[in-house]
Amino acid sequence: MNKQSTFFNQILLCTLLLFAGCTSKDDVELNIFTVSFETNGGTEIQAQEIIKGDKVKEPINPELAGHEFLHWTKDNEKYDFEVEVESDFTLTAQWEKIKVTYSVSFDNGNEMTKVTVEEAQSVTSPETPTKEGFVFDGWYLEDQLFDFESIVTQDLVLKAKWVSLYETVNLNDGTLTTENSFWWGKGGNYFETFNEMDCYDEKIIDGKVKISNLNFLDMMTIVGLGLSNYDASSVDPDNYPANQLDVQYAAYPAPVKDGEQYIVMYKAPKSFGPTWNPDSLSFVEPVQVHTISFTNNAYGYLSMTKGDYIAKKFEEGDWFKIIVKGWDVNGQETGTIEVFLAEGEDILDTWKKVDLSSLGVIQKLTFDMASSDPADRPQGDFKTPMYFCMKDISLFKNLSAEVE
Repeated sequence: MNKQSTFFNQILLCTLLLFAGCTSKDDVELNIFTVSFETNGGTEIQAQEIIKGDKVKEPINPELAGHEFLHWTKDNEKYDFEVEVESDFTLTAQWEKIKVTYSVSFDNGNEMTKVTVEEAQSVTSPETPTKEGFVFDGWYLEDQLFDFESIVTQDLVLKAKWVSLYETVNLNDGTLTTENSFWWGKGGNYFETFNEMDCYDEKIIDGKVKISNLNFLDMMTIVGLGLSNYDASSVDPDNYPANQLDVQYAAYPAPVKDGEQYIVMYKAPKSFGPTWNPDSLSFVEPVQVHTISFTNNAYGYLSMTKGDYIAKKFEEGDWFKIIVKGWDVNGQETGTIEVFLAEGEDILDTWKKVDLSSLGVIQKLTFDMASSDPADRPQGDFKTPMYFCMKDISLFKNLSAEVE
């Protein structure tokens, strides 16, 4: 063997011995540990192989429906990912259940209130709301009465159902088919028979009220209660008093909307006309009246604001009023309410709603009038035109069938 070969073999041997020595040392120092992740029902997290002395790489947070991930624990303590690994171990996920809540809103028609309800719970009924003129009939989810024993599973809006205490007589029964027209019965000629009933007529409106009148064609005199839809466009105030008979059927200057029908009453003075004046608003069934709206008619209003051939222009101290009386089924008077249509120079020019409920349960209302402008004779007569108009007849309902 030559010297060159011997030298090469010596180098090879030293290299093998050096490599063998390094490998034995690494086997002692490079210990590998397994760190596992228990998610307790959450999404799976893969275990990590960690060299002794290295740190666990914090994984992405697992997910669990209805829960929020808090942290990882080791031996029931929150794990610090800055700690070096010295052994195998398992990290356990800690969760907090997400609190599910729903909002329940209560809409009473005037204001909205809101409460929060936790999952699997029912909502408590709020304090019963009130509304003038109505009876509360429960909280409704759409068109169904809400059951407060039921479990809330979604956001809700509950609406109060209200039942009106009153019903309004519909005067728009189709009697008047053209604008600025009136109905005052069929009429008759009194002097043919001298029987007032030949000139008498009556009408039931909306199945609730009855009006009656006398229309003396041969005397051009109409008394009692009629229907009208005349509005302010039919009245020329600058032509008064020449047009006084042309405006006797119009509410004025109170507004009349879109041909709506209203009741006009005229009561003839004792000094002329018939001895009997239909003066009653009768009811088909006994009722308790809530309110009626009153106003002047054009003839009376213009007479009081301008004066005319007979009546004076009103000034301080003057007045014109309606005297409303209630009568029960036995014909007994139940009470009296006065309604002023003029006080001094303040002549009513709007619809005035008057509460008549104090008259109790009645079969009819009668109307008389009085004025501070007296006639010379007979006693009790006066010069102010004896007209007025009324509408919006509101009656108390029988709610027994509507509210359980």
